[in-house]
Amino acid sequence: MLEGSEQEGHYSRFCQRLVALDHSIAYVGLADKFGSLVTAAFRETRFADREAEQYSMQSAVSALVAEHFEDNAGKAPGTR
Repeated sequence: MLEGSEQEGHYSRFCQRLVALDHSIAYVGLADKFGSLVTAAFRETRFADREAEQYSMQSAVSALVAEHFEDNAGKAPGTR
């Protein structure tokens, strides 16, 4: 199991590899279960640090809401 800064470095490299996969990917961020930004990678500087953190929190909340409704009502038509 990775610890501390070694884990953060692993997550950072993972985000950087995802951004490098496709030019249409401008931002990749990993948030913890509380929506706090763990690490992020940008194709270009599009966000300030605070904006990136807010974006990751919004993304985490959206994912949790979608998961909640999928668990209770099933997936929406046309979604994977």
